[in-house]
Amino acid sequence: MWERPAQPATVQVGPLEVNVPSVPGAWWVVDGQQRATALVATLRANVDVVNPAFRIFFDAREERFVSAGRGEAIPDHWLALNADITGWQRQHPELPDAEIRACESFSVAIRDYRIPVYVVQGDEERAVIDIFDRLNTFRNRLTRAEVVNALSGVDGQMEPLRLEALAARVRGFGFGPIEGRVLAQTVQAVRGEHVDGDLDGSFPSDEERGRAFTQTELVLGHVIDFLRDECGIPHVRVLPYSACLPVLARFVARSGPPSGRPRQLLARWVWRVPVAAVAKPRSHEPLGAWILRRAQWWRDLLEAVGDDPMSSAMGLLEHAPAGDTAWKLGLDPFDLPSW
Repeated sequence: MWERPAQPATVQVGPLEVNVPSVPGAWWVVDGQQRATALVATLRANVDVVNPAFRIFFDAREERFVSAGRGEAIPDHWLALNADITGWQRQHPELPDAEIRACESFSVAIRDYRIPVYVVQGDEERAVIDIFDRLNTFRNRLTRAEVVNALSGVDGQMEPLRLEALAARVRGFGFGPIEGRVLAQTVQAVRGEHVDGDLDGSFPSDEERGRAFTQTELVLGHVIDFLRDECGIPHVRVLPYSACLPVLARFVARSGPPSGRPRQLLARWVWRVPVAAVAKPRSHEPLGAWILRRAQWWRDLLEAVGDDPMSSAMGLLEHAPAGDTAWKLGLDPFDLPSW
């Protein structure tokens, strides 16, 4: 940690959000950001957290850790890591004594575990960079320029109303980074506006921008749940088309999380998009003509999303023909170890 002054801010650690006052001697994470985030998020995540990696439970029957998605039923003998052990026992008096004792032992072990923390004091940034450089010897090393850039963020806190702040919060879902252009289009789609408009100039006030970003974050949580659970897509890198996100976000914003038959049709649409005829240029078609045709196609898809979930799902499928039946999925572009 680096002991430095901190201005009042809303601090986001994974799914946990904390409003903190001005602190003269705050501890800024220099090394171990991912580990600190994983620990805090796992031990403090609420039941609505989007990233299943943070929904961890202790299975009192098997005495092991398990995870679950938001849509999964939680057995009575699973203890959430952020649960109050006494309250949990009162809610489940039917559990055997052995399972109760296992949960009590687990709770004590978590509570009493000690984590060593090294705190660097002083204002000399060069000394902190040297220390970080010596610690940064495992896995993928950061360059010195990346270290300097990371530490420069200590003094300049991210503005909560910037698109970068929304992107950082969405990364906490564990679905990977969403491209800024696509994220801006998603905000516009949720608001019911044209996705090719100017995002910065479309808000009459900072309050309106904040509401739009908050709504988009909520909507994207449901979209990612749908992609993971119904479509089997665990990461944005495996998403057939990132432009699916604004369309699915508009659907959720207007009709809520997809369910029933519309949910099945939407999953079919997601996988049909990359084989649709418009997804690749026609024979001897100029590149510019294909780009315009594809842009119009996506605008038509957004227009097909209305207030009725069934009609919206059917309309999307009508705009995504089956295409070439000889098409096969190629995995060559995916660099899986880089995830």
